Amino acid sequence: MGHHFAPVYAMSKPSPVSTTHSTYQLTNPHQQRGGVFAFMFLILLIVGMVVLAFYLIKQDRVITAKFEGKRWNIPAKVYSKPLELYQGAVVEREDLAEWLTMLNYKKQAGTPRTGTYSQDGGDFIIHTRGFEYSANDVDAEQVIKLQVSGDEVKRIQSTLPNDEGIVRLEPVTIGGIYPDNNEDRVVVSIEDVPQPLIDALIATEDRSFYQHKGVSLRGIGRAVVNNLSRKSMHGGSTINQQLIKNF
Repeated sequence: MGHHFAPVYAMSKPSPVSTTHSTYQLTNPHQQRGGVFAFMFLILLIVGMVVLAFYLIKQDRVITAKFEGKRWNIPAKVYSKPLELYQGAVVEREDLAEWLTMLNYKKQAGTPRTGTYSQDGGDFIIHTRGFEYSANDVDAEQVIKLQVSGDEVKRIQSTLPNDEGIVRLEPVTIGGIYPDNNEDRVVVSIEDVPQPLIDALIATEDRSFYQHKGVSLRGIGRAVVNNLSRKSMHGGSTINQQLIKNF
């Protein structure tokens, strides 16, 4: 009896069904709040920097205007009339010497500089300082040589002769009208300040004046250490800081 064989088919395994699933990222609420806070902080930081920039610009303009303008209230001086000297002028030697004393002239032989004079009896040699009466009326520095006999000027010579033959000694300060702070100041340029005075001021108040940019961190730190250790009371401010503090 014969056998019947059924055909054998290779049955492949069923391939897995590929399904696509949509994945959604769930955000942590804490992360959301952190991002919002960071954004708000950034906005506030930018706004603050803008406000600070405008404030600094305003302060710079105010300080510049004050420093470039008239900083000090200078008192108004009240002067006498100048002493006019010419041949035949009525003046006694004692009165001339007293006038020079009121002008703070120093008696010195040879009159080497302005503000000095020499006297030999009725003979005077005066090295004047000059004086500015107004913008168009200025007496320059000069050396005057004159002879006073009795109560009269007999002879007068000057290193700056003029057509009028009159030499004026500067007037004497007899008073002043002071501002509210009752301060008397003389405004001078830095070129008129003696270098030893500048050196002494820097050595006393701010030895590192030429090294810092206005604030000395080393000086502040040294002052803090000294004050905390009670070794000595020591200030750490620079000359620049003192100027701003008293401005």
